[in-house]
Amino acid sequence: MDAIEQLKKDVRDGRISLERLIELIVTQQRQLVAANQRIEELEKKDGGPPTSPTAKVDEAYSMRAEEKRQKDRNPKKNKLKLSRKSRRGRLTTADKLKLAERTEKCFPEGVPEADCYLSHTRPVWRLEQGRALVIAYEIYRGPKSQYGKIPGVLGRSEFGLEIVVEIAFSVYVIGLSFDNVCQLLQFLQNLSLGKTQVDSLLKQLSRHWQHEFDVLCTLLANSMVVHADETSWSINSVWAFVSEKARLLFFGVHKDAKTLEKILDPKTFLGIVISDDV
Repeated sequence: MDAIEQLKKDVRDGRISLERLIELIVTQQRQLVAANQRIEELEKKDGGPPTSPTAKVDEAYSMRAEEKRQKDRNPKKNKLKLSRKSRRGRLTTADKLKLAERTEKCFPEGVPEADCYLSHTRPVWRLEQGRALVIAYEIYRGPKSQYGKIPGVLGRSEFGLEIVVEIAFSVYVIGLSFDNVCQLLQFLQNLSLGKTQVDSLLKQLSRHWQHEFDVLCTLLANSMVVHADETSWSINSVWAFVSEKARLLFFGVHKDAKTLEKILDPKTFLGIVISDDV
């Protein structure tokens, strides 16, 4: 097992903390910047970079140089050309389909396959065995406009639910910033995401779970005894409510009695609240 795979295993097993991991990433970035500056100084003294195609050792390191070396070592992959003509430099649907590891068919529930026809193909990023990959889902349509549904995907999202839940856990439970979440996904699963995408996915998840959240709030409001506790957080506070029927955590709410009244309205709540903070 090489050093990178060992590092990934240590992170998954919890032997290396996230703070230590981020420190390692920052240290490597600083060393890379210093190395690039040194290379540029040497090139200026020698009159520029070497022109010989065999002089690999003296070639300046950069992402483009590394991509060229990878293409030279893998001539078959050189045929895969991505257009990147979509907005903000993102890959188009056609390009994502070229990257797909496999294709899966999605038929409408309860409709015989013989009565269905292919409507379109959707690429979706999924997590399998600790890495991100693209799966091409062939969506079939039934005779009454029924469509096959992709399992574990929020609406028309291009990311699996497992990715969205990982992002939510990293932000709300671990307390990472959007920047750190993007770096962590890139390092551990080789998944490139921007901060706007992370924010959009969290909003999709909140809309998807809104009904379940309302049900839990109703169960909490109809409990006989509710234990409430509050603690400080990076954004306002975190409230925890535990009863015999439900358990709820509220992130980023204010530390005051008004928050308690919104969750457990005294006009309708007939139970008892046990709390050290109120």
